[in-house]
Amino acid sequence: MKQKILSFILFPDEALARAYAEDRELSGQSFEVQVEALCHSSHAPLSARLFTSLNSSTYELSVYPVNNMPSQVTWLRANGYHDFNSRQWMQETVRRQIDSVKPDVLCLPPSLFTNEFLGDVHPKPQLVIAWWDRNLDEISDCSKYDLAFLEKKDFESNAHQCQVHHLFTLDLDRSPVHETVAKVNDVIQARLHESTPGESIEAAENDMQNALPPVDALVVEALSALNGGEPGRAKELLEENKALFQDHPELHFPHALAFARLGDLFQAKNELHELLQLRPDHVFGQQFLLEIEARAPKEQEALSTVSQETGVSTQEIDELLNQAIECLQCQDLSGAKDRIVQAKGFGANVRDLFYVEALCYLQEGDKTRGASLLERELQLYPDNQEAHALLTKLGGVA
Repeated sequence: MKQKILSFILFPDEALARAYAEDRELSGQSFEVQVEALCHSSHAPLSARLFTSLNSSTYELSVYPVNNMPSQVTWLRANGYHDFNSRQWMQETVRRQIDSVKPDVLCLPPSLFTNEFLGDVHPKPQLVIAWWDRNLDEISDCSKYDLAFLEKKDFESNAHQCQVHHLFTLDLDRSPVHETVAKVNDVIQARLHESTPGESIEAAENDMQNALPPVDALVVEALSALNGGEPGRAKELLEENKALFQDHPELHFPHALAFARLGDLFQAKNELHELLQLRPDHVFGQQFLLEIEARAPKEQEALSTVSQETGVSTQEIDELLNQAIECLQCQDLSGAKDRIVQAKGFGANVRDLFYVEALCYLQEGDKTRGASLLERELQLYPDNQEAHALLTKLGGVA
């Protein structure tokens, strides 16, 4: 039986206008005729041509222009729906089309469909893919997507900020279409096989690694090890493939994460410095380096002091703050907050306690609460440059 792929493509408004201007009778045609014309138009985005080029002997393909009202209204009428004047016509139409097709694989533009929409999709397809063609607001939550295809490498940091962790860069501007189609097919097949009932997780992971390009396979395997609480294994995997680092400096980031999880902050900083030397715009690398340096004591004596108020070593509290930062790097916001609660339980307002708590709220999108905590940190420790710089960035100080 063929697997059903339903892909919703976001067309540029200009491309839609040109297609209908070139064929004045197109809007009066059936839904299928309109979609066929749009997806094979010279104005169609590459994503439309890519999905229509997947193997039709393997998949039952449905590729719909998501933001094209003429074809979508035609579909609604043909299927007996006449309430398409709603302000939410796009989301309602897509929801009905998903229910009609019942796809195994669903691909959506996350700029229009985030977790709020995906939470109402029942039953959930085996695989839900985000097609990343632009940067989103960094507080957008897209964690319900299983993976994302990125049109450009520049979108990598934004996708991570939106809590999508399995990313595959396609670089459509430079890669031949047939190579990109093959890569998309390999990823989809690997992930579908991974989620097939009865398959062992280990076998599915091995098949996926074999199906992916070496760098993507290495990243997936290293992140799986880190998420599974095996930083040592992640470090070994990365170091066994050091030859890839020269052409793919982004591998320094998971390497730094592995060192940090193992408690070697010195080596973690070295990895981040190498990363930023080659990729100075790597947002996550910049943030992680700042947070590691914030954890480093300004004076060695501070590590061995004992709080006169509580009799608790600050090393114990610092360890909890380190763990909170590591949780933030892994998008584990609840884990980070749990560590903050534990640290506060000692009753000692040590340096950086409110700074790290502010990072939690900022990652959650609560800038007001984050700024308030930074102000509290600076009341206690006016020389905390990291807190001062972050508050300045938020517009809290002159």
